[in-house]
Amino acid sequence: MKMQAAFRKTKVMRHGHSVVIAVGVIEVHPEEWVDYDEKQVAFKFEFVPSLDYPVAVSAVGGPRRIEDRDGYIDTYLATGTLEDLLTCELNRAVPNDHHNADLVLRQTELPASVEDGRVYAFSGLIHLRPEQKLDFRNHLWFEHVPGTRQEMMLFSGRTGIEHRPEKTVDMDGGMRGHAMAQFLREPLWGFGDEAYGLPGTMRLSMYQKLARYQDLLFTEERTPEEQCEFDEVREVMRFAGLDNLEKDERYRAFTREMREQFPEFRGYQPMTSEQIVSREESLKVVIDSILKEEQGGYDYSG
Repeated sequence: MKMQAAFRKTKVMRHGHSVVIAVGVIEVHPEEWVDYDEKQVAFKFEFVPSLDYPVAVSAVGGPRRIEDRDGYIDTYLATGTLEDLLTCELNRAVPNDHHNADLVLRQTELPASVEDGRVYAFSGLIHLRPEQKLDFRNHLWFEHVPGTRQEMMLFSGRTGIEHRPEKTVDMDGGMRGHAMAQFLREPLWGFGDEAYGLPGTMRLSMYQKLARYQDLLFTEERTPEEQCEFDEVREVMRFAGLDNLEKDERYRAFTREMREQFPEFRGYQPMTSEQIVSREESLKVVIDSILKEEQGGYDYSG
């Protein structure tokens, strides 16, 4: 097991501890048979007084079903992102001597560093005692070391210092004012040769349904079977609030152009820095094209 993590401080106190928001990714080796998708897991982040980062992280007690206090968790899971789940009243583990963090994991399409490995994104809370220090600028790496407990990961470095020294990282000042989702969108994640950003953290099955919904929406003539499928997936999109294509004519025109001109981009798939830049340039091309058409064909772009 491997972990990358970034943190945001809050002013919240819980059970006598300072609450810190944590987001990141966990890679699981194919030989680890446990399924962490849409599970809560308690962890212990271990600190020493002389350092401002954890020296080790251990999973405690195994994965458990995500439960909330209001009974709406199935709806939240069906339509929400990991950022949305941070605001839910989940039944989170109470900090004690054995664990001080509770994380929610969800499977992603982030490439693993080993064949058949699985990568999960996570969000959750860490509880710090007054003597425990954490430098919120850091993007941290933890990895299992042979000879240690299977569930334990030791600190292995920081992005921009021990890992990927070519990158400049400030997860505190550089992310100030951004939503937590932006942390995972930054191209920092993954343990292979390339670092990726995660555009979204809904269920993979929801993104697949969204892609199918768009495919069918832009199909000029649907077969009876396709129409039946479209009716079904359309209801799912309406329930999830993802049916703006049918409400906003400009957004529909933009999406159609994007699909036709740059079909290689899918909104939820992990992207490298180069792919993010390429997608941003593609967006500008499509927007300029739409504006030009709306303005009677005159090119106002420069």
